[in-house]
Amino acid sequence: MLDLMRQANRRKWFLYILILPVVFSFVLAVFAIYGGASDPGSGSAGAGWIARVDGEEISTRDLQRQRQQIEGRMRQMYPDQFEQFAASADFDSMALGQLLGQTLAYREAVRLGLRASDQEIGQAIKSAPIFQRDGRFIGRDQYVGELRARGYDVSEYEREIGKELAVDKLRSLLGSMAQVTPADVERAFREEGESAEVDYVLLKDADFPASGEPSAREIESYHRENQEKYLSPEKRSAEFVLLEREPLLQAVTVADAEIQAEYDARKDTTYTSPEQRRASHILFKVPPGAPAAEASAIEARAAEVLGQIRAGGDFAQLAQQHSEDTSAAQGGDLGWFGRGRMVPEFEQPAFSMAEGQVSDLVRSQFGFHIIKVTGSRPAGVRPLEEVKDPIRQQLAFRKAQEELDRKAAEFSGRLAQQVSPFEKVASELGYAVRQTGLIAEGDPIPGLDAPGMAASEIFRLEPGRVSEAIRTPQGMVFARVLEVKSPQPAPLASVRDQVTADLVASRSRRKAREAARAIAAAGADGFKEAADARKAAVSSTGEFSRSSAPAVFDEKAKEIIFSTEAGRVSGPLDAADGVVVVKVIKRGPASPEETERIRASLREQLLSRQRDSAFTALLGRLQKSAAIEVNDQLLSDLRRASR
Repeated sequence: MLDLMRQANRRKWFLYILILPVVFSFVLAVFAIYGGASDPGSGSAGAGWIARVDGEEISTRDLQRQRQQIEGRMRQMYPDQFEQFAASADFDSMALGQLLGQTLAYREAVRLGLRASDQEIGQAIKSAPIFQRDGRFIGRDQYVGELRARGYDVSEYEREIGKELAVDKLRSLLGSMAQVTPADVERAFREEGESAEVDYVLLKDADFPASGEPSAREIESYHRENQEKYLSPEKRSAEFVLLEREPLLQAVTVADAEIQAEYDARKDTTYTSPEQRRASHILFKVPPGAPAAEASAIEARAAEVLGQIRAGGDFAQLAQQHSEDTSAAQGGDLGWFGRGRMVPEFEQPAFSMAEGQVSDLVRSQFGFHIIKVTGSRPAGVRPLEEVKDPIRQQLAFRKAQEELDRKAAEFSGRLAQQVSPFEKVASELGYAVRQTGLIAEGDPIPGLDAPGMAASEIFRLEPGRVSEAIRTPQGMVFARVLEVKSPQPAPLASVRDQVTADLVASRSRRKAREAARAIAAAGADGFKEAADARKAAVSSTGEFSRSSAPAVFDEKAKEIIFSTEAGRVSGPLDAADGVVVVKVIKRGPASPEETERIRASLREQLLSRQRDSAFTALLGRLQKSAAIEVNDQLLSDLRRASR
């Protein structure tokens, strides 16, 4: 039975969108990852729709392809762990989540007028490494052959590229709000830019067993002296004002004169196009290597439909009934295309016929086509009317962002003029002051779709201080901390077993530390010999940063390691299950030039993460307002078939 997805299921499907928010189709890399497209006619799994987004269908064929791409990428990235991962992974749900995300994102891109031109699609194909040999495009014929060998229709494939490029434009548009400060870069440099390489010895507590059971008095004393070990997390409450972008975007007006000026400034670069045709077709597929008798039967069926068209039959209706191309649902419409986009057998009649004319049967490597030319454009600048809406949308977004920046600056300026400003400024400017409630770091914040940046700022602020403007996918946020609830010690009765275990472990730890001190005292030159004397193994780490440090090193140990010069020994340092002594082999960066190069790279990574966060938040909002249906029975059948 086909049911509207329950709310719990909606969250489940959308989770898979969030897991891999930027994967989508990777259509240009598809051949490098796996052998080709699945056969849409192979069994019951190849027919029907697997999901609908506001009535728009996602086919099982799309799901099968997406699944293959996910598996291929996972196998490529994690060849040694893939089989173990695949045993428990639900690739079908991952694929469906990504397809839902792609559909939502593409629909939003279209709504904003963000489309890929023929030139952009052609350039993406020509520059893709999989279609290059010795640094040059392999040529149209070989490119088409590559597609044919993998069961792809050229127009279908290029439409997918167009969708991917449109979504890329949407990501770029959202990414324009990303902002990284020097302080952000320095924090990232500290965590990811500095490096170290060490040899270390781990002396485990378990190898130094303590004797005797602790008394009640000893347990009480240990709890009293170590209350900081048994604390609840810090919590904070804050109030905040959200300056939303969406209402500004809805209120923006763009004058025709502004559109004209933007068009005039960019028409010779952005809005030029080659000679184009618009056509519809009806495709009767002939399988590669089909016997002559089978091809003749298909040709006869195509000729019969052509006869119906010649007799006055409706082309679009007949395409919906008979075409085996994915364009059938659109009445065979392929949209606008330039030369070089279609196989030569298709291109020649399409560019030689007049508008409204229908071809005879055209044979290509895909089968038999009936082609109808529905539009014709000469080479030159695309007319203003054709690109007016996309320009309007782009200018509106730019204006809304400028107005948002102005309002944020106004709010900041008013804050600076008053002694107790926050609520008063918000009230005077007409903004609602919202409350976070008491939250721990990482908790959701009501009213914010992607609270990460705002939450981080709240947990850095001093109580009573107002933040600078915080950029979020929804707009600008100003926050003020109202209350800080410090971590509270737990009563002994509630943690007695843990305290007892920790006390016993501390006795073992003291013995381990004594052995570690002897190794540290031997210095760098005697490090290995001192470890061997105590039958302690020396391990080497390779190069690591604070964020990628081996798990054996806690935060305090990392601080000591990253402040110790190369060639020196530090320890004993506490570890989770023992004591560590480290010999620092190397520290990095090696030079001021390398330091600056790493900082520049980290800045780009931070910008990319912010763009991803904005895009993920947008998908979340789109998902909430979309009507999504899933064919649960068919999805179950596909899962069983893939095992």
